[in-house]
Amino acid sequence: NITQANIDATICNPNFAASVKPAPSWTAAAARRLAERDYPGQPASNFQIDQLVPISLGGAPMDARNLWLMPWTGPDNAENKDQLERVLNAMVCARQVPLASAQQAIARNWIDLKRRVTTTQLQMPSNVTVPQQYSGPVTLQAEQIEPQPSGEQQDMPQNQPNYEVPAIEPQQF
Repeated sequence: NITQANIDATICNPNFAASVKPAPSWTAAAARRLAERDYPGQPASNFQIDQLVPISLGGAPMDARNLWLMPWTGPDNAENKDQLERVLNAMVCARQVPLASAQQAIARNWIDLKRRVTTTQLQMPSNVTVPQQYSGPVTLQAEQIEPQPSGEQQDMPQNQPNYEVPAIEPQQF
């Protein structure tokens, strides 16, 4: 289980994600199945299989409730979410935001969260490299990570699952 108490040994360990990430063959097969189900007639190569709560925040790598297809193109694409995931991981590991707050915020509405994070400049630890748009002197506070109460599902992609953060089963690291 990933908790605030064990983040140094899990999600803040640079080797963690690679140790629990599904094999490329599993990911490709899952992407094909999801594309056939959710986007009939569109090739799976148009999408990236994504964990709604990313592995870097303790999301379950192969839990069907945590998986969905994310387009490579468009304003709310895989690259944009990946950037947000890196920033949130750095903030959690720097103890700027509690793990549970980051998990719930990204699961509820990552698009709104991305808008709020990109409009706020962040003070990141010196050992963390983030895109230039995120660097700056102001610290994003935990309360800014909390999901907005109104309209939180409005801009969510159609096929994004309803998800409560499940635990990752303990593994040998």
